[in-house]
Amino acid sequence: MQSALIVITSSRLEANTMIFVDPPAPAVVTVTSVSTTSVVVRVEKPTDATGIGRYEVRVDGVGTTPACTIPSGDKLECQVDGLRPGTAYKVAVSSCISGTVPAVCSEDTRASGWTRPNAPADVAVVPSSSTSVAVRFKAPTDATGIGRYEVTVSGVELIKSCTIPLGEELECRVDGLQSASKFEGTVKSCINDTDPAVCSEDVVASGWTKPNPPAEMLILPSSSSSVFVRVTPPSEPTGIRLYTASVVGVNETSLCVMLNMENPGCRLDGLQSATEYNVSGNACVSTADPMVCSESVTASGWTKPNSPSNMTLGSVDSTSIYVSWQKPEGMMNGITLYKALARQSSRAVE
Repeated sequence: MQSALIVITSSRLEANTMIFVDPPAPAVVTVTSVSTTSVVVRVEKPTDATGIGRYEVRVDGVGTTPACTIPSGDKLECQVDGLRPGTAYKVAVSSCISGTVPAVCSEDTRASGWTRPNAPADVAVVPSSSTSVAVRFKAPTDATGIGRYEVTVSGVELIKSCTIPLGEELECRVDGLQSASKFEGTVKSCINDTDPAVCSEDVVASGWTKPNPPAEMLILPSSSSSVFVRVTPPSEPTGIRLYTASVVGVNETSLCVMLNMENPGCRLDGLQSATEYNVSGNACVSTADPMVCSESVTASGWTKPNSPSNMTLGSVDSTSIYVSWQKPEGMMNGITLYKALARQSSRAVE
């Protein structure tokens, strides 16, 4: 129907009466998601837009007045704010003639669309092993409208995509990766059965695979209060920047760090004499924040016993001497025998 202005002339009253015919309705209306609280309404004008001065946009269930008014022109769109996340809205748009009281508007052209859902929370890329990571996250506090989560994991290029339906474990695990390498995880919340897809903004996090563990660890006695830890690097030491070793006693924890990658070793101090300790060792990627370390390897070793004190020598005959000493001061842990050794330049007599 064309919009028209009809003028009726009355000779008796010598006056003109103007009657407006309703203008044609908008040809097409689309509703596009912009954020969790807003949509953009776009209007395509009718073939004959004569007399149309504006387009009035109403959202079902949101107020009684137009949500926005679009002046006639080239860019026929407006943004509707103050909506709820992950919610479908029905929109009605009418064409109106300017300057009329009461308003003269067309029938409605209707369309519907969604606001974006809230984004996932607490996204993290967690190392699982030297060849795998897991992307873990939580549902947002308000999960209205969310039907699935879409996850991608990438290094230099895309490695894997996961689609996780609502209600399942919120984790995407990726295997077959390189050790001690950085990967990026991207997660978004999506509404089911929409075309085009309506999803939240991406939430991005990064993390590392664990480095390979030390090939071997040897614990050597260093003194009565320390042991020396020697590490053999793995055959593939990619990304490793340091090694750590730690031992937990009854009431204390000792830790040492090895920065020499060719011949790694360090000393654990503050231990008890003549005591066996289990030591745990790790290879670590110190460039990661927080630092990422390998699975632990363990080995055991002893500290030396305390030394005897006040040793004295006395002669017995031409072929023997007498040796005496006092027990060590302090702890006697683990001492089961004492050993005396006499040395000459080329032979030893025990």
